[in-house]
Amino acid sequence: MEYTIKNISLDVENLDELQFPHIKDRTIQKHGDVVEFTFREVESDMDRFGKLKTELEAYLKHESAAIENIEHFHPFVKEVSEEQLSVYATYHKYKAGYKAHESKLAEVDEAIKKLGEEMEDMKTQIPELNVVEEELKDEKNN
Repeated sequence: MEYTIKNISLDVENLDELQFPHIKDRTIQKHGDVVEFTFREVESDMDRFGKLKTELEAYLKHESAAIENIEHFHPFVKEVSEEQLSVYATYHKYKAGYKAHESKLAEVDEAIKKLGEEMEDMKTQIPELNVVEEELKDEKNN
């Protein structure tokens, strides 16, 4: 590939105000397929990939240690097929989700019950609320 710096357009009325961008901020053209970018953007990509590489290496180290630990204390997992492991993992995921949502639903049901009781208390103590509710029912029916 061939790389060139794109020419700068010099449509300036006052030459004293002319400012050239830093070389790292100038647009570079990559010939073959025309792709435009700055060197600073390439540096930024390099930094981002460097950080991603470090992060991925840390994940690999952590996951490798976890795998070794599980295989050491539960050697039977090495004899289970990938399909069985996948089924076990999927089952565990959905069972845990079901339990969590079931528990949350019970909390929501209790909150609805308490709010309903509070609303009835409010209507008893503030009769005007009943009138507003009656008006809303009438609006829906019309």
